[in-house]
Parts: sequence; C-alpha cells; structure tokens
Amino acid sequence: MLKAAPDALRVTKRSLDATLEIASYDTAMELEERGQIQMVRAAPTKR
Repeated sequence: MLKAAPDALRVTKRSLDATLEIASYDTAMELEERGQIQMVRAAPTKR
C-alpha cells in the first residue's frame, strides 16, 4: 500500500465507506472498480 498513489488509496477508502450502505456485493465491487479505472485513466504517463 505504501507504493500506491495517495489518490488511489483515497478513492478506495471512499468506496469502502460507501459500501457500508450498499447491500449488494456486486454493486459494491462495481463502485470500487469504477474508482480504480478513474485512477488508471488519470495517472500521468511516464515517458
């Protein structure tokens, strides 16, 4: 986790907090996946 981007960890924490109110496991996983995809798309490219 120390190597992960701080923003990615922040998104994961928010997703975990939100899943406390979601009854469906599939919906919770979809929410987390969306957050991770956003982080991948927002990551700066290394050149």
